[in-house]
Amino acid sequence: MKWCARPLTNIHYCPFWVGNARTIPPNWGMFLKMEQETRKAYSNPLLPTSQFVMCGNCFRADMYKGCAFGCDYCFANNRGGKFERDFQVANVDLIRKWFKEAIEDGDVSNIKKECLNHRVPIHLGGLSDPFQKCEEKYRASYRFLEISKYYNYPVNISTKTAHLDDMYWEILDPNIHTFSLSILGYSDEYVRTWESATPLATERIAFAKELKERGFWVSIRIQPIIDINEVEKLIRASDKYVDYYTVEHLKLPIDNASACKRLLEKMYGVKTQLVAKGREYEFDSLTKRKNIEYIKSITDVKIGCGDNDLHVLSDSLNCCGIDTMPRAFKNWLKYNSMYIKMTGKRDVWTPQANCNQCFNGDCVIKGFSQMKQYVDRAFVQQYGDPNQLSLF
Repeated sequence: MKWCARPLTNIHYCPFWVGNARTIPPNWGMFLKMEQETRKAYSNPLLPTSQFVMCGNCFRADMYKGCAFGCDYCFANNRGGKFERDFQVANVDLIRKWFKEAIEDGDVSNIKKECLNHRVPIHLGGLSDPFQKCEEKYRASYRFLEISKYYNYPVNISTKTAHLDDMYWEILDPNIHTFSLSILGYSDEYVRTWESATPLATERIAFAKELKERGFWVSIRIQPIIDINEVEKLIRASDKYVDYYTVEHLKLPIDNASACKRLLEKMYGVKTQLVAKGREYEFDSLTKRKNIEYIKSITDVKIGCGDNDLHVLSDSLNCCGIDTMPRAFKNWLKYNSMYIKMTGKRDVWTPQANCNQCFNGDCVIKGFSQMKQYVDRAFVQQYGDPNQLSLF
């Protein structure tokens, strides 16, 4: 019998089998130590993103820096994040330490610990997929979910996977874990035009069905919207199995000319006017609005609008639908421009710790240090009069 490297299915942390016996090789501890010494840990695996100014589900966790799913439109790569070329794995033991200090010891000395202490729901998979191929080797996402199970902590999981090994079902809990499956269209040819290594849409829809049968809250993120005909096919094939859809149109990075050229070539035949907004080229607002109205006309499932200029067309108070998730998710970050615009309410909890680490250095505003300051500024920029009447 020989040692053979194979993906593990129901043994924790060890990708080795011997014959039919599941065991750990005698040099496994040395192997782990060598690997940990040679691989730099991902230094920023848990933190609210700068999107907190408009998003209530921005407390993100990523167990990997880098993603092997090969999506051409990926903003993390196209904006120069170098996620494909700089792969790193999170130090899950350090994350466990933060949980203990915040929840058990009451430490609120920084923004991440203050959010943990308040039990702000975490979005797992904000920048890279938690169940990409490397998860078979490192099991960092599994270990993170173990922590959330131990502390009964709510986690919304964003993924493009279509399968989980049995070991995950032993720790996943519909009361504290929800799923947002990303799918951009329905036909195999269309999906492969934009994604080289993801499961096909039919496989991910089947996974959504399995999740619903297991009692989980499930949404599909139709992101990015490029071809409305593909969106319609996807919705008609999936709306029996989901609680929510989030829709968001394709954006092209202005500061990455090669990515823009490549993506525009793939968009040949798509009729739209692209307009420059900040760092990106976007579909024009009229096209986006028509697409959203059409989507709403073909399904009774609630819709959330991820495009910043159309947040108010959402059927809930946050474009991902976090306010429709189980009760454990009630402490989502409500103090944001979308929530205030939709409700007119400002008397909700907001973190007091310094939030400037959530931004790139050039985005930090002199004299600002708290989320409330940034949100109030963003609200005026987006909507104007801060004393407007609520929409709902």
